[in-house]
Amino acid sequence: MSVLDDFRAAEQRVAQRLKELAPAVAEYRELEAVAQRLGIGKVGEHRQVLEEGIEAALLVAATEQRLLAAGIDHPRRRRRHRPGA
Repeated sequence: MSVLDDFRAAEQRVAQRLKELAPAVAEYRELEAVAQRLGIGKVGEHRQVLEEGIEAALLVAATEQRLLAAGIDHPRRRRRHRPGA
C-alpha cells in the first residue's frame, strides 16, 4: 500500500467517523436548546466540553493524516510483515 493509499484510507476513516457522530451532535444541540429554554443545566459549560472534544478529535485525525503522509503508520495499526509481499 502506498503512502497515498494510506492517506486516502485515513481520509475515508475520518469522513466515516464524522458521519457516525453527526446524529449524536445534532441530538446534543437539540437537547441543549431545550435545556436553555427551560433554564436548566450549565449549557455554556457543556458546549465548551463538546467543542473541546471535537477539536481534540480533529487534531488526532490531522496528526494521523500527517503521519501517514510521512509514511509513518500508527503503532497499534502496524501491519505484520509478510515474507514475499
